[in-house]
Amino acid sequence: LIGYVFIGLAVLILVMAVVDVIISNRVSKGFKQLASGCELIARGDFTKKYADSYTKELSMLANGFNLFSERLQNIILSMKQSKISLNDAGSKLGGTTRDAKKAIEQISSSIRSWGENLKSQNGSVEQTSQSVAKILQSIHSLEKLVSEQAESVSGASSAVEQMIGNI
Repeated sequence: LIGYVFIGLAVLILVMAVVDVIISNRVSKGFKQLASGCELIARGDFTKKYADSYTKELSMLANGFNLFSERLQNIILSMKQSKISLNDAGSKLGGTTRDAKKAIEQISSSIRSWGENLKSQNGSVEQTSQSVAKILQSIHSLEKLVSEQAESVSGASSAVEQMIGNI
């Protein structure tokens, strides 16, 4: 009877270890996908979106990452639109001295506005960069915790095997 109890216990621990490894792999996969998304953003590709994941934390991280990507894409689009606007203003210059003076004043005003926008956007980019750094720190921290948990399960499995061996 005691032998069956130990065998049942060993099977239970083995099943728990397998489930833990599966869960650890699923969580790690999500973090790896987010890390690859950082590389895509670094190359200027903002199209990749990440779905909710297996864990609440990873889902929050994916949603934050999607929001970050969308905001950064909007900032870049805004800068492109500002560039187009400035180019249009430049092409309309010409003619008389009075028209040239008015056009120069308009460009000067646009440049000041653009500079203010750049300052504002620079602050947003810096804030976003800090958020990405925090996200990466969280990813590394969670990966470390997952590894430690896997090692603990492995150690527990070894201890059970030794107990069975001693019996």
